[in-house]
Amino acid sequence: MKARGHRVTVICNPQGAAYAERSGLEFAPLGVPEHESGESAVVKEEIAKAQGLDALKKTIFLASNATRLTIRDLPVLMKQHKFDAMLIDEACPGAVAVARAHKVPYGILSNALPFLSDPIAPPIITCWNPPKTLIGRWRNQIVWFIVIKMYEIVAGISSIINEYNAMHGMGKVTPEFREQSGIFRIAQLPNCLDFPRENLPKHFFYTTPWHKPKRD
Repeated sequence: MKARGHRVTVICNPQGAAYAERSGLEFAPLGVPEHESGESAVVKEEIAKAQGLDALKKTIFLASNATRLTIRDLPVLMKQHKFDAMLIDEACPGAVAVARAHKVPYGILSNALPFLSDPIAPPIITCWNPPKTLIGRWRNQIVWFIVIKMYEIVAGISSIINEYNAMHGMGKVTPEFREQSGIFRIAQLPNCLDFPRENLPKHFFYTTPWHKPKRD
C-alpha cells in the first residue's frame, strides 16, 4: 500500500514500534500507560509460563483487556490521524466497533487459521482432523459454540463492545455479524494449507504470506 502512495500507520501496543519502523511505516501506540508501568509485560510473561486451563484463562483476560484498551485509546488516534480506512486483525473486535462508530470503512485480516466457525473445520483450540461423520460435524459445531461463547461472554468482550455500541447508537454484535462484517476478509494463509470449509463468507479471500525476507 505504501508503494502505491498510501500513508500507512500501524496501530498496536508499543512493542510493535520496532516492526513498523523496520517496514518503513508510521506507528501509533495503544496502551502506553500499561506498557510503561510494566503491567503488560507481566501479563504476557505469566501467559508464556502457564499451561492448560490456566493458560486459557490468562489468554481470555488478555483479550478482554486488549478490547478495553482499544476502545479507550483508538478513538483519540482516529481524531489525530484522520484515517480514511482501516485493516483490522480479526482478533480485535474493539477496533471494529470504533471504526463503525467513526464511519471509517474497514477490512478484516487473518494472520493465522481463520477464526470462522465451520462444521468441517476443527475448532482452533483442538488438534483434530476434519470430521468424516455426522457425529464429528456435531462435535465441531458444539466446540465452536463453546469457544465463541468463552471468547465473547466469559471474557466479557460482548458486554464491553455492546456498551460502546449503545453509546454510539449501534446495535448489539452477534456471532453472525462478526463473521460477515468488513468490506472484505483476507488471510495470509494459502487455500492449500487451510482445512476444508463449507461456510466461508462471500467476501473472504486467501492470499499468500505477507512477510518479506530480512524484514520480518
